[in-house]
Amino acid sequence: MAEFVLNRSHTLRTTNGVITFVKGQPTSVPRDMERDAVSIGAVPVDGEFDTSDPVTPEKPVIHGIERQEELYAAFGLIAEKNDSKEFTAQGVPTIKAVEKIVSFDVDRSEVVEAWGEYKIKLAESGEE
Repeated sequence: MAEFVLNRSHTLRTTNGVITFVKGQPTSVPRDMERDAVSIGAVPVDGEFDTSDPVTPEKPVIHGIERQEELYAAFGLIAEKNDSKEFTAQGVPTIKAVEKIVSFDVDRSEVVEAWGEYKIKLAESGEE
């Protein structure tokens, strides 16, 4: 947590929290509130402020059989759990439920198609 100083007493209220600054006293500011503190005139004690946005790691791009295997594994876990909130009205796993498990982003059409293939595979193997 960086420390900031403000030239007046002020209470900063944001969706990320509340910080009370006392005129001239260093105050610890969480990283997600630093921009808000600077916007009201607070200055970093060490004189440096990183204006860059935090880097969010990108999800890996997975193709082919590896992607299919991850989807099928996710479907198996979701089906085993059998929570109605994790299925659409059509009986297909929700995108949110699948993305909690797999390491990549999916879209509705991909999930619907893969789910159909998964159900066929289960029926053919007699596991259903």
